[in-house]
Amino acid sequence: MQPLRFAVIGAGFWSNYQVAAWKELHGVELVALCDTNKESVHTLAHKFGVANAYTTAEELLAKENVDFVDIITDVDSHASLSRLAAAKGVNVICQKPMAGSLADAEKMADSCKMQNVKLFVHENFRWQAPIRALKKAIDGGEIGRIFKARVTFCSAFPVFENQPFLSDLSHFILTDIGSHVLDICRFLFGEVKRL
Repeated sequence: MQPLRFAVIGAGFWSNYQVAAWKELHGVELVALCDTNKESVHTLAHKFGVANAYTTAEELLAKENVDFVDIITDVDSHASLSRLAAAKGVNVICQKPMAGSLADAEKMADSCKMQNVKLFVHENFRWQAPIRALKKAIDGGEIGRIFKARVTFCSAFPVFENQPFLSDLSHFILTDIGSHVLDICRFLFGEVKRL
């Protein structure tokens, strides 16, 4: 079976981690990187041995034959980049949060659906062993019927030291941390039925 060919759009802080993880997987081939910052994209390409580096997503999608793109950029660019990839028939994986507004998220989903391409949003905490163990206990009835939960998210990760731009976000808690908490709750307890 041929590996899935893909490109990463975004060469910032998190891209280093995600490209390193992609390089450990079998069945995928990272063929190109893209970032508007020429120095950043070439540095990342050199670090991970990626032959092709672009400074526009338009050029990347015009020149590369990829099965999917992994969008690891600021939230404000997710909708336009997702729609651009979908228009080219390219599947999309997008960093969380999916979009800066419900309207943008709906546009992303609609454009991918119209073009018959898949859209995935990165969420990592639901895959971690402690969360999986809790899910198994809940599903197995070990805890009993859950009717209320309080979820607290704590981290020793130096968020602002590693990503100073986050301190400028007007909705930091929802944008960066809240999406994790909401996804964990959806995973553990099911989809929201009413507000």
